[in-house]
Amino acid sequence: RFSLRLGPTWWRASNASAHVLSCVPPYACDDRTPARALAGDALCDPPHAGARCGVCAPGAYRHLNDECLPCEETALGALVATAAALTTLLALAAWLARLYARTPLARRRAFDAKLARVQRKLRILIGFVQVASQLHSSFPRLRFPLSFVALLNWLPVLAFDLFSVFGTLGCVFDEWSYHQELLFATVWPALAVGLLLLWGRVRRPARERCEYLALFLSFLVFPKTSTTVFSAFRYDEVGMDATTTTRWLRAGYEIDYDSEAHRWYRGY
Repeated sequence: RFSLRLGPTWWRASNASAHVLSCVPPYACDDRTPARALAGDALCDPPHAGARCGVCAPGAYRHLNDECLPCEETALGALVATAAALTTLLALAAWLARLYARTPLARRRAFDAKLARVQRKLRILIGFVQVASQLHSSFPRLRFPLSFVALLNWLPVLAFDLFSVFGTLGCVFDEWSYHQELLFATVWPALAVGLLLLWGRVRRPARERCEYLALFLSFLVFPKTSTTVFSAFRYDEVGMDATTTTRWLRAGYEIDYDSEAHRWYRGY
């Protein structure tokens, strides 16, 4: 009854299922050779697999454009690039802080006035870019032009989502999924803000500056963190055969939305 072959970019769980969904991303299953099976993982182009071809097989990571690519040396590259970026930012911040401290008071006040005017415009620009960078994650059913998606995929660097730019922790740790990403996205900002506030209490003269940095860091990470948190409640219901359906988490199609483990993370 359901033995017709699907066209490119479409997926279903089994030949007994009439529930047809687009692949995520569409080019994860665009190869339709006669030797291909009619359903399931056989519809996916390796290393894509799972529901809607939305799972990266072991040894692969999800690139900025949602394509699964082999890890190879990506794990080492991700760590080196991220460590280099963070070290550079910290060194630059320390140098600017020392330069600011040595500047005469009159020049510092003039600089603060100019910086305040620039910051208002900069915050508007950063806020717009951060919201735009989450469009394809917040509205996965919309089909954006690939060139527009390619542009969006390079914007998360402004949200401090460095691993989205330089690689993925899935290539570093064997067990890395949306659940670990959720913990990572929520824990490190809380720790960073807490350390800044604590340092401000220890160093009284720097208290106001530390509080400002804590608020600015919260502003930077808020779009990415909130998108990651709310992704815990979005799912796709997939017909596995003629009688049964399964709800898969959109943020990670390897995760059963109704599983005991995911119930815990929804509560978290």
